[in-house]
Amino acid sequence: MCYTVYMIKRGDKIATLRYATPGELTRWDDLIANNPGGGDPYQSSAMAAVKSRFGWTPEYWVYETEFGSFYATVLTRRFIGIGRLAYIMRGPNIKNSDQLRAIVSINSKKTDFFAIKMEPSIEQIPHEMIADESIGADLKHLLKVRNTQPHTQQVVVDLTRSADEILASFSQTARREIRAAEKDGIIIKKSPLTEKNMRDMYRLYSAMSQRTKLFIRPYDYYRRFWMSYGDLDQGELFLAHTKSGDAIAGAFIIKFGQKAIYKDGGSVRTDYKHFAHLLQWSVMLSLKESGVTEYNLMSTQAPGLNTFKRSFSPRDIVYIGTYDQVLNRKAYQKWLRWGERLNQLIASRIKKTTLF
Repeated sequence: MCYTVYMIKRGDKIATLRYATPGELTRWDDLIANNPGGGDPYQSSAMAAVKSRFGWTPEYWVYETEFGSFYATVLTRRFIGIGRLAYIMRGPNIKNSDQLRAIVSINSKKTDFFAIKMEPSIEQIPHEMIADESIGADLKHLLKVRNTQPHTQQVVVDLTRSADEILASFSQTARREIRAAEKDGIIIKKSPLTEKNMRDMYRLYSAMSQRTKLFIRPYDYYRRFWMSYGDLDQGELFLAHTKSGDAIAGAFIIKFGQKAIYKDGGSVRTDYKHFAHLLQWSVMLSLKESGVTEYNLMSTQAPGLNTFKRSFSPRDIVYIGTYDQVLNRKAYQKWLRWGERLNQLIASRIKKTTLF
């Protein structure tokens, strides 16, 4: 089997890009989780499996650099009349701009794509690495584009502390809401991914989306998504029930290495007003018990959620967002003029999903 190698010399250092070997693929999620910048659940094999059902072909790239090895799950797709696009969803998982510069240099050899869309896991980027808004900029540089994933600003809770220390770090409002929910008899259960429980979760998610005008996909998408992570023991569903057993809120959590993220959540309007903080607190306790050290509540940019999420932690992480590395200027100009908009329209109107 051929593991095509792209090589570049940077000073006296040699850096390469190749495809993962069969042995690496058998432990791919572990390799992703141990990237120098930490892993991300969106880089997992489960996410690749989900996206492969919606027109994307996963590839598994290994960067060998002076900073060590970086593993990246890359979604690829051919667009008629334009060419191939690569998308490193919430990656590559790197620590700093020097590592990003090394990866950008290697990517410049990948001329089989018209662009590589990236969401590096770093918080800052030197100005000289950012191309201006014109397509005439150096094609080895990065072009800042509209963020693909709405998660550039996130709230993260440190679970390495004791339970008492974590609870004490919450806002007074959060602690009061937890006590009120316990007084109301709200019960939080970690629930298996049965058809009934997933239907309940989707009902709760749909109710939330109708209130907030948030776009959600059809049930089958989420069923496949939740099961893909559940089958790998990377996904957990938590449901909040009333005394009578009615599910009034839910949260789907992705666990990846020592990290976990709050992926999907929803609730219905009832006479019970206190449940959201208890639900998240119960999730944190369960994650901590299983060895997770960092719980990411994800985006604070959704309307109405920033105050709620920040009541658990004042620690915000702001990532640099989405960048395109342009490799074929002529094809990329087509992508900007009509390609991206047309394919987004097809995805939303015909396939009832999103392009990315």
